[in-house]
Amino acid sequence: MTFDRALLRDVVVIGSDGLLGILGALLLFASSDGLWSILLGAFGAMLPDPLHTIHAHFPHEPLRSLQRFHRWIHTDKRIKKDIILGVGSQIALVAVMVGLAMMAHYGVLDQALAK
Repeated sequence: MTFDRALLRDVVVIGSDGLLGILGALLLFASSDGLWSILLGAFGAMLPDPLHTIHAHFPHEPLRSLQRFHRWIHTDKRIKKDIILGVGSQIALVAVMVGLAMMAHYGVLDQALAK
């Protein structure tokens, strides 16, 4: 693995993305009871990013198999013509998931689910 400008850029981008992701998860969902659950969930969700970068600079096993699975699991369909649909659907998915998580966090559905 060579330590060059591209690797430094990857480390800075992924590091800042991870830090902002953890801070966002803590601000949105953390409570004194579930702090470790939130941190472990955020860490697990972000784990593929640094593994992908490490594979790009060090393409050996077991990262090669993980990258092969990553490429297989993604769709081959690309949304090139309607970028608004692609970005909009991602924003809508995030908004729905944040809303559901906040509803669960604040117990909005507790009475409805208890019946």
